[in-house]
Amino acid sequence: MHRKCFPLQAAFLAAISILSMAGCGDTSHIQARAVHASSTAPNVDVKAGKTFIAQNLAFGSASPYVKANAGADTINVYAAGSDSTAVLSASTTTTKNSVLTVFALGQLANIKGVVKVEDPTDAATPTGGNAKLRAVHGSFLAGTVDVYVTAPGTKLTSSVTPTVPNFTFGSVTSYLSVPAGSYQVQITPAGEQTPVLINVPSVALSAGQLYTAIAVDPTTAAGSKPSAVLINDPALPTGTF
Repeated sequence: MHRKCFPLQAAFLAAISILSMAGCGDTSHIQARAVHASSTAPNVDVKAGKTFIAQNLAFGSASPYVKANAGADTINVYAAGSDSTAVLSASTTTTKNSVLTVFALGQLANIKGVVKVEDPTDAATPTGGNAKLRAVHGSFLAGTVDVYVTAPGTKLTSSVTPTVPNFTFGSVTSYLSVPAGSYQVQITPAGEQTPVLINVPSVALSAGQLYTAIAVDPTTAAGSKPSAVLINDPALPTGTF
């Protein structure tokens, strides 16, 4: 004998069925990773909502991509192993299948979080013997700067123009496609060519690879000066997460 349902009961059962189907097919996720570039901060844990995207991440390193929930959420940075009080929080709203990189910048006293939504076109794997390089301004103490990416040994003169002028703390450039090889990176106060605040005499870039160069503040080590950290970026995750 077939069971009979009253109209209200039938509607309720139909709603439960629809919700169950939606839950089974839920694809509301993102992929996220973290980059630790806060020079005086300890190793950190990073959460996107309730999901760890990095644990015990050391200064100058990056985590792999991890799946997390999409939507309105908070990204929290904690001292590693002490995940009760965040040293940094950043609110963000993400759409499903987006890819994020979370940067922790500056020193611990002025730590800043930057959430970068990656552009698949910008971060496409370089071809034709080229590499891609982008810059992140993570040095709070340096102020606004000019960034020069040149052939090694280049001296800054009036005929040499900045690759990234008037670069402010917390900014992230798009990727610049360049022939694979070695480059010099020099960073000066904006509008000035002296003093050179950061000088990296030779940065080797390999064909087909993506890189992020981050200006960072001095560490707690004696004699430490502003410097740069080079991160070899992975290819972006693709498809449905």
